[in-house]
Amino acid sequence: MRYYETIYILNTNYDSSTVDKCKEEVEKELKEFLNANIINHYIWTKKRLAYQIKKQKYGLFILLHFESLDTKKMPDFNKWMKLNSHIMRHMTVALDSEPEIYDDNSNGLTQARIAMVE
Repeated sequence: MRYYETIYILNTNYDSSTVDKCKEEVEKELKEFLNANIINHYIWTKKRLAYQIKKQKYGLFILLHFESLDTKKMPDFNKWMKLNSHIMRHMTVALDSEPEIYDDNSNGLTQARIAMVE
């Protein structure tokens, strides 16, 4: 398995239902294109942008970790992300090691990997 990290920026004016819908849409397309297993997908932070994107000074940064065997269709996924009207910018990188599981309860990452078998 290859591990990947994608960070993408959404408009901060979106309400929570629009953000959730966009996250679900990204997960659906990721599974469709790459048959990927989602490890983490959460809102990382709201930050001021270095320069305005689509007349916005702030952006909502969303972090996504996933694993996939199919690397040939990665350009198709990146093209879909670029054409998505909700996503202002995105970047996907390959990771050298398995990412840690994000735990909402402790507001940080846990060292133990949760078994996906259950």
